[in-house]
Amino acid sequence: MEKQFFKKYFLDYWFGFFAWIVLALLIFLLIPNALLVLLVIAIWSFMWVIPYADYVAKTAVESYIERIRKETYPTTKDLNEDTDLILELDNGMKIRKNYY
Repeated sequence: MEKQFFKKYFLDYWFGFFAWIVLALLIFLLIPNALLVLLVIAIWSFMWVIPYADYVAKTAVESYIERIRKETYPTTKDLNEDTDLILELDNGMKIRKNYY
């Protein structure tokens, strides 16, 4: 999930964002009345910012809902994973024992 997020959002988002900044600086240096052009570029930049913020918000809400669901209504799989951790089961096959 992390690699997919990095590839999809970080590279696309930040590369596009910095490309717009460089373009804005070039336009500002080359065109005398560049404020209007910079305003248009700033508005175009929101094409990256809004979907990214929407993705982050949805991900945060979904992870919060999933955590509350696990705490409130645990499934058999959740209970088995917790039991395995408590009993120190290794892949559900054997019990690790420490002999001293």
